[in-house]
Amino acid sequence: MTNLHNYEIFNATGRPTAIVTALGDLIKRPTSPRTGLKIRRIVRAITQQTEDVLAERDRIVENYGTPQPDSDVVTLNADGQAAWTELMNLTFPVEQIEMGEVEALKEIPPSVLIDLGDLLADETMPANAPESEAAA
Repeated sequence: MTNLHNYEIFNATGRPTAIVTALGDLIKRPTSPRTGLKIRRIVRAITQQTEDVLAERDRIVENYGTPQPDSDVVTLNADGQAAWTELMNLTFPVEQIEMGEVEALKEIPPSVLIDLGDLLADETMPANAPESEAAA
């Protein structure tokens, strides 16, 4: 397990983040049923978290936002900006993909591995441990 920040799966532009794009790449590849189910569980967890973030974003906009005339832009006051920052910095637990599971997928571009970030378990280091701790 690892903890992801909301900003790793959601951004204000509505475009997919690197982790979401990388998972989309992995889920399209042939794999074992065990790895396929794990990836699906991860995608479901991230999808649920994204829905929760969207609902909270709507609440923040409703309570602290001012719509701009002739635009879809909403400006948040200071309290709204603080609430948005707090929301984006919150974390949630999610399973990790083991390196052996990724190796079985074959021919994964290095950019996908990089974009997986903390979702990819480094078997030489405990999850979320700084490199200095793992070396000790």
